[in-house]
Amino acid sequence: MKDPVCGMEVAEPPKIQMNFGNELYGFCNPKCLEKFKADPKKYLHAQPQKDLPQAGSYTCPMHPEVIQDHPGACPKCGMALEPKEADQPEEKNHELETMSRRFWVCLALSVPLMALAMGEMMPIFHKIAHQPWIRWLQLALATPVLLWGGWPFFQRAWASVLHRSPNMFTLIAIGTGAAYFFSVVAVLFPEMFPESFRSQDGMVGLYFEAAAI
Repeated sequence: MKDPVCGMEVAEPPKIQMNFGNELYGFCNPKCLEKFKADPKKYLHAQPQKDLPQAGSYTCPMHPEVIQDHPGACPKCGMALEPKEADQPEEKNHELETMSRRFWVCLALSVPLMALAMGEMMPIFHKIAHQPWIRWLQLALATPVLLWGGWPFFQRAWASVLHRSPNMFTLIAIGTGAAYFFSVVAVLFPEMFPESFRSQDGMVGLYFEAAAI
């Protein structure tokens, strides 16, 4: 027997009970009995909580066994979770807004970065292409792109490592991270690299544009 107010199991015969509509109802404590007395129909006509559909459930299109009560990323593949119920009201897509903002800011930084990296092939930058400060400028342009614009990718890559489920975010993080940190070391500590890594002007090649784009 279940308490109609709180849904707890009540031993039979119930110590606290009440007859209503030719039915015997048991209660776990006097407070539930008082609530029931005040408005029996409210509790008798209420749908049991366990039978209610899960509100706000989100799942992964690729891994339907992943279910949670709030938006987020799938711990297995990193994809954004989608509403489980077709008729579930759509919420504002904050992830799309955030990624769109990151995209446009990073695009504004990546275009001049690409131009500086390809300076030898562009007459307008040919004379300054080998200046030391150009390398520092590339570092300054690439850093916010990788560490701010690419932060969601690194977060999901780290989650894939923790869950032992490598995915495309793992590959993206490894590829862009390797190109960026190699270039950072090349700018800060060029003397660490052997002669075979250097070009004719004695500089170590940078890959900031590859990491950013």
